[in-house]
Amino acid sequence: MTGAYRQRITKMGNLLIEGPSSIIHKTSGDWLKKDFQLILHQPKYGLLKSYSIWSDDTWNKEADFLPPMIRTVVWDRQKDMEHLRKSEDLNFPSIDVALGAIKSEKFNELNKKLVQHQNAIVDNHGYQPFKIATAREAAIIDVDFDKEFLDYNLYLNNGNQTFELKSSGNLDQPLVVDLMDIATQLSESMQLIDPSPWKERYTGITKASLDDDGLDWDYEHQF
Repeated sequence: MTGAYRQRITKMGNLLIEGPSSIIHKTSGDWLKKDFQLILHQPKYGLLKSYSIWSDDTWNKEADFLPPMIRTVVWDRQKDMEHLRKSEDLNFPSIDVALGAIKSEKFNELNKKLVQHQNAIVDNHGYQPFKIATAREAAIIDVDFDKEFLDYNLYLNNGNQTFELKSSGNLDQPLVVDLMDIATQLSESMQLIDPSPWKERYTGITKASLDDDGLDWDYEHQF
C-alpha cells in the first residue's frame, strides 16, 4: 500500500463524510448550515454513510430564504483500502455525495420524526457516566462485538445548543434501530436536484494537505 495515496484517500474521504463548513449557492452567495447529521459505519461491510440536514444561515436576510436541503454521502472505504493494498494509484475515494430538496409530501412526516428522535436521544442515549480516572479504564457499553454492530456519530444543533454523541451498538438495540429508521426516512424524503449551482466550502485544511489548489468543492470537480 502506498502510504501517500492511503493518507490522501483517507483524509479526503473523512472530510467529505464529515461535511463542509457551509454549502454555498454560487449565484446568490447565500449559504446553508448543518443542523443535523448522522454518520453510520457497519465494520462488517466497510461502508460509511452520512445523512445530514442543512438550512439557510444567511445573515440579515428578511425574504427569499433558501429551502432546507438533505445531503447524503456513501463511501466504500473497504473497497478503497483493498485497492490500495495492491499498490495501485487511487486519486479520489470511492464516494458518492448527493444533495437534494425535501419532498413536500414528506416534509411534515420527516419533521415530526426528527423531533421524536431528538426527544428519544435526550431521554435515553445510552451514555455511561464516568468518574475521575486513576487508572486506564473506560465505561463498559452494552455491545456484543461477536454480533453485527454499528458505529454511529450523531450531531444536533438548534442554533443555541449543540449535542454530539459517538458510540457503538448492536443492530437490535432500540437506539440503533431508531437511527437506522431516521436514515431510511431521510433517504426516502430526498428529492435529488441539479447540484451544479452549489459548492461546498471546507475550512481548517490547507491546499497542500490535499495536494491541489481548491478548498471549495462543486459536486463535479474531484479536488
